[in-house]
Amino acid sequence: MPTILESIIVEPKEAPVAAVIWLHGLGSNGHDFVPAIEALALADKHKIRFILPHAPVQPVTVNAGMMMRAWYDINSLDRELHKQDAEGIHKSYEAVSLLIDQQIAAGIPSNKIIIAGFSQGGAIALYTGLCYGYTLAGIIGLSTYLPVSEIITQQKHSSNATTPVLMIHGTHDDVIPLRDAEDSKDALLAMNCAVTWQTYTMGHSVCPQELFLIMQWLEERLLG
Repeated sequence: MPTILESIIVEPKEAPVAAVIWLHGLGSNGHDFVPAIEALALADKHKIRFILPHAPVQPVTVNAGMMMRAWYDINSLDRELHKQDAEGIHKSYEAVSLLIDQQIAAGIPSNKIIIAGFSQGGAIALYTGLCYGYTLAGIIGLSTYLPVSEIITQQKHSSNATTPVLMIHGTHDDVIPLRDAEDSKDALLAMNCAVTWQTYTMGHSVCPQELFLIMQWLEERLLG
């Protein structure tokens, strides 16, 4: 059985017609992006439900085995040494897919649902969005990379073969180097994904210009 994720839900004043599932980064929680969502001011304006789940608490090898909220284990920040936790990534995929299923069951069609995420959450957003079995409105990966690309290449679902992908990265990111994100963008393009790519002069963070772009992109995907 997939893990049932506890979530913060930002509801619009009227019945929602669309949903955005937004995944936090390593060691954080769903509260992390509530201020950003409030700044976007889209919930009430466009009747969008925002779901911000908390990742499970688990030991993370690269952080000396400390228990923290994580979507999967990381054993090294060096991509040459890092053996990706394919099992953990897939478990998070199943848990996030269940959240999407719940929104569809609640009456929101899959093509009005966007999956977004920052850093480790962005990796799960990319994996889930590309492999999910029904067409989504879009996928957003912020300050992140494409995990287990060889698995995604094999398991990518035809329903999301042309689903728009927005990737944003900081030119001074010292957690996930820009070259890793660029390699991921190139891998997505090689899969014929419809990628919008943008960089900003920032570190491993989110900047105001980025939020404005996200706001425009969400409106285009969900209102078009």
